[in-house]
Amino acid sequence: MNLDHINNKGGEIMPSSEEIETAEKLITEVMEKEEKERRELEERLLNLEKALNELKKEYKDGYPTREKMKKFFIKELQESMLNRKFNR
Repeated sequence: MNLDHINNKGGEIMPSSEEIETAEKLITEVMEKEEKERRELEERLLNLEKALNELKKEYKDGYPTREKMKKFFIKELQESMLNRKFNR
């Protein structure tokens, strides 16, 4: 019987080295996943900013109608999501 998880002094139950190792792996995985998601969101934001700048160049006499902007951003977002899907 493995009693590594019992603290002799106070009888407290302590996590075993295997449990600690598993927890560390899970924490690392979660942190890596969050970092990847953060980078993807930053990339999407950058793409949207580029799209906005393109719109501003295209319409030098003022901003386009709301409907044209909506269509443009939907198109950009779809392309971004499509690229993201193929990059995985």
